[in-house]
Amino acid sequence: MKKVWKWLTRILVVGVLLVVGVVLVAGWMARRYLTPEAVVEAVEGELNLRMDLAGLDWKMAGMPANLVLHGVQLGERDQWAGTPLEGRPEMADPAIEANEVRVAVGLSGLLRKRVEVKEFVLVEPSVRMVMETEEHALGSELVASEKLSGKS
Repeated sequence: MKKVWKWLTRILVVGVLLVVGVVLVAGWMARRYLTPEAVVEAVEGELNLRMDLAGLDWKMAGMPANLVLHGVQLGERDQWAGTPLEGRPEMADPAIEANEVRVAVGLSGLLRKRVEVKEFVLVEPSVRMVMETEEHALGSELVASEKLSGKS
């Protein structure tokens, strides 16, 4: 009976070490591949807008893991979209601002270099609303022109 308990204890210890290892590897990959520049580049590549980001943090302790974006600003696309964050001037009139954006992500996706969003929370958002005429289709200006035409 002692041998059975010894083996069960060993299996449990190995299982716990594997789980801790997976969390550590996912955290390392997330910090390495998801930088503020990478997040801004991905958003600006998918949407027809300019994004500014003050910084980001990872909170890997809970399940799911949380990506916290600080100082998020979204506004009309201008000549600074697509340029490095360091050289950009401050956005003149952002349409959306948030002190923080918390994104809960799945660890399994991070191991495949993908962000699988489980939850999306805006903290202290500020949204500027503009009334459009009927000639403009709602949201058509937000999607990048390549996405509208079917090219990707």
